[in-house]
Amino acid sequence: MKIRVVIVALTAVLGGFAALARPAIGADEPSADLEAQRLLAQGKDLEARRHWDEADAHYLKMEKAHIAPIQAHLGRARVKAAIGDHEQARLFYIDVNRADPTNVEARVGGVREAHALGLDRQALPQSDTLVLDHPDSAEARALQKEIHLAQQPRLEFAPTLQEDNGGNRLASLLLAGSFMVEPQTQVRVALTGHETTSESAPGFTGSGDPQLDTTTFVAGVASHLVKPLSFEARAGAAREEDLAGDDRTFVLGDALLRWEARPTLTLVATTSRRPLLDSAALVDWGIRLDSAALDVGWRFTPAWSLEGYGELGHYSDGNARQGLRGGVEWRTTWPRPTLTLAGVARLMRYNDDRDYGYLDPIRYDQEYFRMRLTDELNGGRFSWKVEGTWGRQAYDENDAPRSAVATPDSPVHGGSGTIAWRFADRYHLEAYHLRTNDALETAPGFPVRRSGLAFRVSL
Repeated sequence: MKIRVVIVALTAVLGGFAALARPAIGADEPSADLEAQRLLAQGKDLEARRHWDEADAHYLKMEKAHIAPIQAHLGRARVKAAIGDHEQARLFYIDVNRADPTNVEARVGGVREAHALGLDRQALPQSDTLVLDHPDSAEARALQKEIHLAQQPRLEFAPTLQEDNGGNRLASLLLAGSFMVEPQTQVRVALTGHETTSESAPGFTGSGDPQLDTTTFVAGVASHLVKPLSFEARAGAAREEDLAGDDRTFVLGDALLRWEARPTLTLVATTSRRPLLDSAALVDWGIRLDSAALDVGWRFTPAWSLEGYGELGHYSDGNARQGLRGGVEWRTTWPRPTLTLAGVARLMRYNDDRDYGYLDPIRYDQEYFRMRLTDELNGGRFSWKVEGTWGRQAYDENDAPRSAVATPDSPVHGGSGTIAWRFADRYHLEAYHLRTNDALETAPGFPVRRSGLAFRVSL
């Protein structure tokens, strides 16, 4: 019996020493946690400096090494959202939600990206559920308010003034209203009045400057059909008066189909019919342009993108044009402001030189460099943009004995500025000004100045 007691005592003592010598389960977790925290901090630092490629690679490396994989996947979701890959970001947030249903950032991010994609059929109820589950989350409440405001009816008031060096002046006033028929479909109705004044016009014998009015009424619908496709269509009528005092009415409208074929590849097809209102001669003759175009954009890295554009146009006087445009764009990787640099080349060919008040050279070539600087303040409540272009344009002399158009001006340069202010959440005010001698900016091709305001109210 004594021998048994001694053996048990020795076993207990030796077992105690063994337990002291063997590391407990999870004993290395503090050091692992420290390493994870260090790597996550490095990733957030890369995000703050907008080194998106490096940040994504950093988080992916953490995932493969099984170091805080959920937080690393969440970091990749933030990166995808920041570079505009909202679909991939949404899927990444969904992955995190499945792995950790209590992760508030992932739930908020998933709803926010669905809203950014226009998928408000799911974002609207999800935002309500999110606030019910997390009533103390200021971010969740702000997102819910933003999504609900986007569903409210809106009114818009937008005056515009355009003047060119050829003595032409175009003043416009737009009144519009829109409402949502369902979370992803908007109906918009717009009434616009135009007043075109020129120093002269063929056939005008009255005193003073010829002045002609045009009124357009357009109704349209915009819908996010399914996840990669969105659609817009507008149709209406325009009433123009001519120098003889008679009126004419014709149909106008446009349509747009946007296909996000891949997160980095977007195709936009458009077609339109619009009147040319830049001079009294154009309004008097009732010149209209029917066009169809395809725009392809490919962002092959977060900083670099390519664009290709093709257009076919037909004028109501029987003339036609064909156009191509290609460009490469680079944007900065620092947080703010955002600097964008682009090089663009454009070709335009017209079938004939018709002398109907619009610039229609047989050959038009343009190459220019564009610089744009943008920024947002106070969480996007105030934003501004300035842009400048420099380059060259070359085109043939136009036959214009009846109505003047611009003469060839090889250097092309221009600038524009925009400021936008959103206040009290429901009100949005935007002002802009443009000056350029780009011959394709207006139909007659003269150097032009354009200013405007847009005031929008969510009811």
